[in-house]
Amino acid sequence: MSKRFPASLYNWISMAGVLVTLLAFGAFVVLVLLEQTSSQSSPYLGILTFLIVPIFLILGLALIPLGMWRYRKRHQAGAKYPLVDFGDPKVRASFWTFALGTAGLMLLSGFGSYRLYEFSESNVFCGETCHTVMEPEYVAHQQGPHAEIDCVGCHVGEGIDSYVHAKMSGVRQLFKAVGGTYAKPIPTPVHNMRSPEGTCLNCHDMDQMGTKFKRYTHFFGDEENQPEWSYDLLFDLDGTKGISKGVHWHIKEPVDILRDPEDPNKVQAVRITQADGSERLFIKGKDRTIDPNAEWKRMDCLDCHNRPAHRYERPARLIDGLLADGTLDKGLPNIKSNARNILEQAADQETREAGLNLIAAADFSPQSSDAATVQSIKDALSQLYASQMFPGMKVDWRTHYNYGGHQVFPGCMRCHDGKHKDDTGKAIPDDCETCHSITRIKGGDQIETGTSLEFKHPDGEEDWMDDGCWDCHGPE
Repeated sequence: MSKRFPASLYNWISMAGVLVTLLAFGAFVVLVLLEQTSSQSSPYLGILTFLIVPIFLILGLALIPLGMWRYRKRHQAGAKYPLVDFGDPKVRASFWTFALGTAGLMLLSGFGSYRLYEFSESNVFCGETCHTVMEPEYVAHQQGPHAEIDCVGCHVGEGIDSYVHAKMSGVRQLFKAVGGTYAKPIPTPVHNMRSPEGTCLNCHDMDQMGTKFKRYTHFFGDEENQPEWSYDLLFDLDGTKGISKGVHWHIKEPVDILRDPEDPNKVQAVRITQADGSERLFIKGKDRTIDPNAEWKRMDCLDCHNRPAHRYERPARLIDGLLADGTLDKGLPNIKSNARNILEQAADQETREAGLNLIAAADFSPQSSDAATVQSIKDALSQLYASQMFPGMKVDWRTHYNYGGHQVFPGCMRCHDGKHKDDTGKAIPDDCETCHSITRIKGGDQIETGTSLEFKHPDGEEDWMDDGCWDCHGPE
């Protein structure tokens, strides 16, 4: 029986290569169709389609010439070069098979390479491929204010250099994920984060900020009901009014900070470069000596907005949100304090299952005797727990400092604490009106309005200025 291809092709290595190639090609086609028609994106389907299967395809193709080479070496040892005779039908068949196969493979490789690139830039790849490791960041991103922005928009950037750098770094992270040697939690800040000029300022125009209104609503955990206490604040965001006005003045002018080498969440000194080129130095503490080799940091968006896409709120604020939107009935006695305590206890459990079980077993009979109401409370707390607390990675509201505001963490007060002073003894302002104005205070049934009201502590405490807000409201 005449063979269609050269005899050197008919050996077990080459035949195995042909079989692997055909199976891999068929699997690739089926998986691509499945990936294109599926209503949901799966990171594992993408990895299988565009990474694993192509490896077997290349392996199969490599086995074919390897087997032919071994056959020729064994059976045609005397010939120096293979004889290529296009007059031979077998040679022509081999040539056209090779040429068409190569062209098809190149097209397939181009398509697969682009889809692999596209997949590796997707949020699904970033958040779900290493599900346990990145789950806290992925979940927080999905429910945050920047959910519509892709992960790579901030963490990778544009251009081949950024892509290659990110993927090379990803190889190291992959080995840590596979070997289980990654840190819990993932340490912050991320030192290779892209500059805000290429991220934040693509959408946010510093010259068009103006004034922002925000209402903060809190509830007390009283026995009979939950009295509401709220503030209306106007934030002066315009960065064009000089040192006394405008929050974004910090990044419109040359302002540098020197972090405490022992605690990067503390600021040791602030340096302002004025219009005439002179420098004004604000230093905390009596020792005004600055190391000449100290590493100053030019202030940018992330020095205040350090958790723009991955936020974890404390239980008290989460419960306030449920009471404000009506998910929890604020008429239920002592509901806030009990719900908050249960959520805090769940956060201390070592596993998610244990935390959810604790919520499921919680006693809310003092709040309501209605089974449906009690179950709705537990369902709401379970959803909060699953979206804000991740015991597998040791992540919750206590894990990462959030510099926005100054209630839970020092935030603004890292510099605006009245303790950073210049050579004349003048301190960086620390009064409430420096960045915002209170225009409305609602305490129970009492409402006070004005253009710049004095802050009143909800419980009537008068010495609240003696300590930082975070000393009482902080994570510990």
